[in-house]
Amino acid sequence: MGATPPILELVCHCVDCQRFTEQSFAKLSFFKVADTQVSGKLTQEMQQSSTGNTVTRERCKRCGTAMFDHSTGFPDIKGVVSETLVPPHQFQPMYHIWVSQKVEGLTIEDDCKKFDKNLVL
Repeated sequence: MGATPPILELVCHCVDCQRFTEQSFAKLSFFKVADTQVSGKLTQEMQQSSTGNTVTRERCKRCGTAMFDHSTGFPDIKGVVSETLVPPHQFQPMYHIWVSQKVEGLTIEDDCKKFDKNLVL
């Protein structure tokens, strides 16, 4: 995925992303689906979002690592858990979303725009 830069990078603090990544938040880099390449087999977890869209989260079938996040609300883009990008790149978030669900005591120490719930532009 390294040839094309992400179109959006954000930090999601929702409880679903916390569960998915097994971390306090998810660092997600979004790319156009046409610009993504996946190798290896994946398992999928699907759920209904609060907006009514179906969110599909994918893990490596072999090791269980959280890899991808995409929604029927944004069919042309795919979120990639930033730490899994090959080759690695410098994550530069633009936003923090779902800060209303952030882990208690977690301090957000950057100047990115913050949203209590989903991204609204």
